[in-house]
Amino acid sequence: MKIAITGHRHGLGKALYDKFLFYNKGANNTVLGFDLENGYDISNRLNMGKILFESKTSDVFINNAYHPVGQTEVLKYLLKMWRNQEKTIVNIGTFLTKTKDTNWSNGQESHETYLKQKQKQRQMIAEYLGGPLKIIQVNPGYMYTEFLNKMEANISIDEQHCLNIYDCADAIVNALDMLKKNIHIPEIDLLDKR
Repeated sequence: MKIAITGHRHGLGKALYDKFLFYNKGANNTVLGFDLENGYDISNRLNMGKILFESKTSDVFINNAYHPVGQTEVLKYLLKMWRNQEKTIVNIGTFLTKTKDTNWSNGQESHETYLKQKQKQRQMIAEYLGGPLKIIQVNPGYMYTEFLNKMEANISIDEQHCLNIYDCADAIVNALDMLKKNIHIPEIDLLDKR
């Protein structure tokens, strides 16, 4: 299987990259990683075009890297490109689109933008359900990552009460494996049970 991942050098993207490349060696996966650190900035249209071009023969695209507009734009073009193909898109969203957690945003503009873009992605995906293209919307809860720190979330949560990124990656890999058994899991909510 050929898998493309944006944001593969940190957080959940790195966990997924590691799972596909190192831990599932017997599966003979080819993994393409696109990250700001290796020259693939999803905020730049030229780089976005390169990512989409280099991913066109992939079986799975994991839309993980967040940018206030870039992640949504990548999804928009990918949905159009792959609309009638038997491929899979895994879109990393957030549980915040399904909850009333007001502690998180505290009225910060960056948080409002984040939530609006994630909601927009969910709406875009809803328009494409039902064809040969399979989409798995993943809504993780809080994960103790650099991204959570960068967003300066107004929450008092420590590493012990966050989701483990490798456990979340396992859930996504399992959902992809289920497709081989003709079972499509269109949405996954990953929440800490404590």
